[in-house]
Amino acid sequence: MAFPGSIRCAGTWSVRDPNPTIVIPVTCGARVRGEAIVTRQAGLMTGSALVALSNGRRGQFVFGDLTYNQAFGQVRMQTRSWIPIGESPDGTRVGC
Repeated sequence: MAFPGSIRCAGTWSVRDPNPTIVIPVTCGARVRGEAIVTRQAGLMTGSALVALSNGRRGQFVFGDLTYNQAFGQVRMQTRSWIPIGESPDGTRVGC
């Protein structure tokens, strides 16, 4: 996994682990460590993960046939002037 514009992390686990939820220790260079909590669906080839690192960064990702919205719901990005997804500043609908 990679965090935009910065670090890459890696971890290993047993692919034969039958549990749907596994915790994978990850390392991101010499100083940053963390955990990925991976929840797999039936068949164990599709799922999602929540990642927490020792430097305070957090992330999430999906794999297999799952979409991000299926796993985590519709995400709204917050900026200084917050505008809900699907609306323009004047309240009219925009394509998303």
